[in-house]
Amino acid sequence: MLRRAAPILLTLVVVALAVTALTVRPGTGTPQRSADYVVLVGMAGLRWDDVDPETTPTLWRMAREGSIGSLSARSAQRPTCPVDGWLTLGAGNYAAWDGSRPPDACPVDGVVVEQPDGIGANLPGQESVVLHNQDRLPWGAVPGALSESVRCSVAVGPGAAVAAARPFGRVDRYAPGLPDDPAELLGSCVLSIVDLGTVAGEDRAVRAEAVRRADADLARVLAARPPRSLVVVAGVADTEQPSRLHVVVADGPGWENGWLTSATTARQGYLQLVDLAPTALAVLGRPMPERLFIGRPATSVEGRPADLASAISASADADREAGAQRRVADWYFVVLAVGQVLLALAVLPVLRRARRQPGPVGPQPASPRVVAVVEVLLVAAALAVPAATS
Repeated sequence: MLRRAAPILLTLVVVALAVTALTVRPGTGTPQRSADYVVLVGMAGLRWDDVDPETTPTLWRMAREGSIGSLSARSAQRPTCPVDGWLTLGAGNYAAWDGSRPPDACPVDGVVVEQPDGIGANLPGQESVVLHNQDRLPWGAVPGALSESVRCSVAVGPGAAVAAARPFGRVDRYAPGLPDDPAELLGSCVLSIVDLGTVAGEDRAVRAEAVRRADADLARVLAARPPRSLVVVAGVADTEQPSRLHVVVADGPGWENGWLTSATTARQGYLQLVDLAPTALAVLGRPMPERLFIGRPATSVEGRPADLASAISASADADREAGAQRRVADWYFVVLAVGQVLLALAVLPVLRRARRQPGPVGPQPASPRVVAVVEVLLVAAALAVPAATS
């Protein structure tokens, strides 16, 4: 009797588990709101070795009070030029500007921003950019997906206009530069995007002057920020090859003294550029656009050193280590591939002799010691690739 009932009981258990799994799926509703306003501030090319208490006192104080991390400014192009970075920020997905560019370099021409009235702006090339990303690139990015998810948005500067332009090219509210008192402008919409310029080149004096000017503008942004707001500062792009890790700082309610992380990196202290758009919507309590965002909302986790200088030094070291790894990675994998091919050709006769041959006549079998050495070499060659990428 028990044997006959066992299949029926097992079937009932499987059905019950399946129904339970369907009923406890995670919800897809609106995220819990934690701020009334979000201000995304971008400085293309900004790295952690540009930040110190003397040159960037405002950003230093913001990093000390808020949460910090290293930002991978990946887009659909390499390198991620400033226009690609701003476009990716507004798409929440890997995007690229539809325009000619020299190999391994960024285009010199700027983006055309028209101001037909005194309120917003238009990007006449936006529709072709959307078609380029939809038809020719594999990611399915929709430039302007972030601005389409809020009632209105503010853009300050041409880069911010690229990020805030809706898919048909309209920027709701636009200012070509930061006003002396930006409080009214930043408080007019729940989402503001501010372009504080570009930090380019390797000349320390030139970079210091650029970040000094941007830090002074950041001080005006923070002084004029709306109440209950989250301000995020990010190095939204590269300016040349190779790609680097950039600054990202979040300051607002619930973002105190931590490391930034997200589900796309699963690493403490690391974010991707595509994470900023979903972070803004999650903080504002807005639903995510379905199937458009590839990023995930950032969170703040504990574990950051109490000494800010140590935390920033660790982030700057991570950028330098990543650069050193990139310089040797190409040669390493070429040498590894050639070595594996040569090893396979060398040990093939040994492995053939290690098999038992049919009949009374055959080649002498290889020595067990030789076979053992060959096996160790093959295992070591097989583990070299995962060991190098771990």
